[in-house]
Amino acid sequence: MGRNFETPPFYLEYPYLGPDLLKWAETNQQLLTLNRDERLALFLQIADTVSAAHSMGVLHKDLKPSNILMTNSSKELRPILTDFGSSHLMQSKVLNDMGISPLGLSMTFDSAPSNQGTTLMYLAPEVWTGESPSIQSDVYALGIMLYQMLSGDLNQGIPPDWQTEIGDDLLNEDIRLATATNPAQRLQSVTELTERLRNLPARRQEAVEQSEREAYAAAMQAALDQSRARRPWLVAAILSLMVGMIASLGLYQEAVRAQKSALASKQETLKQMSRTQNINQFWQDEIIQSGNPYQRDQASVPDVLAYASQRVSQIFADDPETAATTHESLANAFNGLNDFARTRENYLAAADKYAEAYGQNSIPEWRTRLMLSQIMARKGEIKEAEQILQDFRAQPVGSSFSRSLLGFYALKASSQIHSAQQNWSESARDLERAVALIPLLDSLPEEDRQTTYLGLAGKYRRLQRYDEAEALLTNILNSDTALSSARVASLRLRKAMIYLDQKQINLAEPLLLELKDELSLLLGENSLDHLRALNQLSTVYRVKKDYVAAVRYARQAYEISSAYLGPDHANTLIDQSQLGFVLHLSGDNQEAIPIMQDAIVRFTAMYSPEPGYVHMLRYLVAEALIQEEEFDQARQLLSKIDATTLETTSPGFGAENRLAILNTVVNTDTMVIGVRRDLVLDRLNQLENCNPCVVYDIAMSHLDGHVATHTQALTDSE
Repeated sequence: MGRNFETPPFYLEYPYLGPDLLKWAETNQQLLTLNRDERLALFLQIADTVSAAHSMGVLHKDLKPSNILMTNSSKELRPILTDFGSSHLMQSKVLNDMGISPLGLSMTFDSAPSNQGTTLMYLAPEVWTGESPSIQSDVYALGIMLYQMLSGDLNQGIPPDWQTEIGDDLLNEDIRLATATNPAQRLQSVTELTERLRNLPARRQEAVEQSEREAYAAAMQAALDQSRARRPWLVAAILSLMVGMIASLGLYQEAVRAQKSALASKQETLKQMSRTQNINQFWQDEIIQSGNPYQRDQASVPDVLAYASQRVSQIFADDPETAATTHESLANAFNGLNDFARTRENYLAAADKYAEAYGQNSIPEWRTRLMLSQIMARKGEIKEAEQILQDFRAQPVGSSFSRSLLGFYALKASSQIHSAQQNWSESARDLERAVALIPLLDSLPEEDRQTTYLGLAGKYRRLQRYDEAEALLTNILNSDTALSSARVASLRLRKAMIYLDQKQINLAEPLLLELKDELSLLLGENSLDHLRALNQLSTVYRVKKDYVAAVRYARQAYEISSAYLGPDHANTLIDQSQLGFVLHLSGDNQEAIPIMQDAIVRFTAMYSPEPGYVHMLRYLVAEALIQEEEFDQARQLLSKIDATTLETTSPGFGAENRLAILNTVVNTDTMVIGVRRDLVLDRLNQLENCNPCVVYDIAMSHLDGHVATHTQALTDSE
């Protein structure tokens, strides 16, 4: 054996190690005698050697079967990578960092590499065009060799129909990524290729399970489609089964994440898979095959879900984790059906089961309770929602919540509480902090990401920060995230609301008319977004002074929300208030006054402290009472209105001036005519966009009336 490291050409001689890979394969068809797994193992030895060279900063540049020698060591077949004569040192710094002296050769190490000596079949396309060789050009050569070794023919290149010869979708994908013509689409390193090959069993299992999930979902959808002409009970049961499937798919995703985690044990992965199977079995055996538990053909989806929720604790008595997950899935289903009582019941059951499974004050338990806090605040149960948030922050798990998953849900709950109190600035601030956490939370569901951005856009709209709101909506619509038709419609609705706020009626009206029907079809007529679309249309026609249409849409929204959500739901009260408002503007104060007065009573009973919206309702009722010449009642209402709160609720409303005008009108007997008229005219001049408006009409009508009365009185006295 000889060597020369002093003067060019440098070399290292070894004794004969065996034939090269090409000759070895052709001798007695030895490559063909190996099965696929054995060929992959042989290829991985070669690739690992190339990867080791790359880690030293060395490119081989001439990878091919004839530069691989086959030798037997302890009866084990070993490939030896040779002929680094064309190799190139990518970074001389690598040797320096390792304490290796390049002697006198450093002048040539970093010079531009040559393509001489490279076999054309293995030459990467970019090198053909004159670019310098790179790690990815070695990856390309290995990709060609991988195909050749799997096909059993080391002499041929890759033919057009090569995929059929390999006959394995995952290996086809690996070869395709290793030999991609565009380097940007090629695997970035040899290590990436070897990891994919070593993980083939797990990838195959994951592909099988993904296929099973898709087939399962398709079967459920097909069954649902076929059953539409059958008994309603069967439709309800299949829909309920699909709810269970959603829960089980969520568990499967957890299992896959656990499987990929270096810290996850095999037992935990199997446990998650078992829970998935248990949930599927529960929905199939207990709901579908048990028959109709209500013994009537017209059982509804809520009936089926209610029956399922009663069975969870019994069926999963020894498995609190699965019981918790199922209860949470049921809670989400009931929430979508606007059944608050059962939503709350199942969220609380889920939290208790999570506590049983993971211990008191565990992350799953508090995540569930904080989600319930959001729903309670939206429903108007502010005190209960705040109590959950306070209890969380009093626990050790809540003391450092600011940069955690629980911190995210706590901020969402806090934002919803502020929103229910119409404290838009604080609500927006909470969501801004939640948005800042999103990049830190890899496990955050995509739905929670999207609803956070959507909620923040809504708060910006309330604060008249329209550019920021529209930018958020546009970013969501233009993102790479796959959006459902319902989510796209919801985003477009928010854009229409911004148009309306900015008085762009020509843009808002056609979009809202389109979305009204689309949202009803996608989400149901009782969905919150459909109700929002109706109310926004009422506002469009109110601005256009088409009060017939404005009242029609407002009444439709109120009737739907009252029927589905109940009279004490926060959204019902908003719709009730809108109806009263447009009736007042249309001149029908006889119907408007009791509707708005009832809303005030319900709002006050529901919220403590009372929201700013109550002050606006009092103001509107006071206007209506004055028009009906009920001055004493109007005076009492005006005394309960706080101008600052009213202005905060409706920025730009001119609360102080409006209240001064109405107080002047209802107290005409105590003021000098001239002073009163000058005061009212001055206040009217300070109001923006109020010529004419209700308060303007009230002021001018009553001032003129009192001036005429005073003049007549003077005439009579003379």
